Amino acid sequence: MKKKHNKYYINDINVYISKNLKNKSLDHFDTLSFKEISVNYEDKLKYRARMLNHSIGMKKGNLFLLNDQISAYKHLSELNLFKNVSISYDDIGNNQLNTNIFLTPSKRKSFAIEAIGKNNGGNLGIEGNFIYQNKNLFKGGEHLTVKLKGGLEIQQLINNDQEDDNQFLGIFNTFEFGPEVNLEFPRFLLPISLEKFSRRMNPKTNLNLLLNFQTRPEYTRSLTQATFGYFWNESRFKKHFINLMNISVIDLRPSIDFQKKLDEESNPFILNSFQNHFINSTSYTFIYNNQRVNKAVDFNYLKATFEFAGNIQSGINKLKNKPFDNIDSESYNFFGIRYAQFVKVDLGFRSYGQTKTTSFVKRINIGIGKPYGNLDALPFEKSYYGGGANSIRAWQARSLGPGTLPDSLAQNSLNQIGELKIEANLEYRFDITKLFEGAAFVDAGNIWILSEDTNRVNAEIKSNKFWKDIAIGVGFGLRLDFNFFLIRFDLAAKIKDPGSDIPEKFKLNWRNPTLNLGIGYPF
Repeated sequence: MKKKHNKYYINDINVYISKNLKNKSLDHFDTLSFKEISVNYEDKLKYRARMLNHSIGMKKGNLFLLNDQISAYKHLSELNLFKNVSISYDDIGNNQLNTNIFLTPSKRKSFAIEAIGKNNGGNLGIEGNFIYQNKNLFKGGEHLTVKLKGGLEIQQLINNDQEDDNQFLGIFNTFEFGPEVNLEFPRFLLPISLEKFSRRMNPKTNLNLLLNFQTRPEYTRSLTQATFGYFWNESRFKKHFINLMNISVIDLRPSIDFQKKLDEESNPFILNSFQNHFINSTSYTFIYNNQRVNKAVDFNYLKATFEFAGNIQSGINKLKNKPFDNIDSESYNFFGIRYAQFVKVDLGFRSYGQTKTTSFVKRINIGIGKPYGNLDALPFEKSYYGGGANSIRAWQARSLGPGTLPDSLAQNSLNQIGELKIEANLEYRFDITKLFEGAAFVDAGNIWILSEDTNRVNAEIKSNKFWKDIAIGVGFGLRLDFNFFLIRFDLAAKIKDPGSDIPEKFKLNWRNPTLNLGIGYPF
């Protein structure tokens, strides 16, 4: 005989905050009531009651639901303020439950020193960070991180004719240094109340300030950047990110040899890519990821990013009927720097077929950036390049394309940046031992420019030569999996080279393979 479960309703909601909750009586606590909850604490309350009430989400008089309990656990844990969260109930009769939530605070402040191995677009490096964190800056779960970063990197030379005489510690040719401040709020900072939406989506507001100084053989660069935006979870598998403001000021100072090379090119596209820039952009990113942690099941990953830059400044200039700051180029400046104006879209999709010992990964990555208005070239940081440890691995980073660019021009990688990128990869991964993994892969794709350029012949994309433009490489890899990080060796060879005399011809070239050393999987 089936018997229905009794329905219970929430009565009082009591929150207890203490470093040691064992054998504590109520006499040890002070009490503060706020809306649905009663907060019991020792000494001084270090958390805003509004934040606790919002995270718990339960309401007096509501039906007890297991999902509400799971949600309260989840939101309280994600605050990263408590090392232990426990919820229990007292049956007080008449189908009424008193809810007791016990919270053990974790350390509010911390200092750390990190040493990190980097793989930035196929460029290997090391980085050291000194980090200060405050997990509860304004008593509302605001997470402040102050980071002082310093790093060395091995980067591919942009100007191949220039000697790499700017080395540090023998092999590294790029040095970076600078502070970064990040402040994260566990809620939307908006002038309107979004209480129901906010709790369901677990939103956050992020403010980031960054100063970065970089020196490399071709130039020194300083970057000042400020970002303000929101991110939230639509569901377990879907995430949204909106950066309402992303301001970057790039001060680029070429070396004498590199500036001479730029002047010799006499190519407005190249000159505009390597000048000082002011970028004010707005971006939106959507991520779908249905991966289940620690489970060998198939899953998919999709990331789409849309970015718009320079439209606010252009709109203001047009409303004011402001005359051009640069008559020859018919462009405007912002605080003395010509600002960039472009639209950029990046789409990436990966599909993982998995068993306990193997995985088969399929990936396609498409990116397009269209400069217009105030600047007719994408800034160098926003441009696309081909080749490298995470791209078409039979080519070194920045050595592929664009299009079927002749070898005489491709020898100068100044020309090898583009406005469109299309890549596809197939990779089969398999366990050899607990430590070693093997892989076999095929990579295909290229970069292009969107309009013809007399200085870069056949670099533009056209349907009648698209197949000729496609680069294809094959290879195999050996990976060392240490659980907390993975070291990757990938050896790849060209089988279809768009830079050759016969770009549509298949020819396996194992005599000149490319060895890629990476940290982590390529995708």
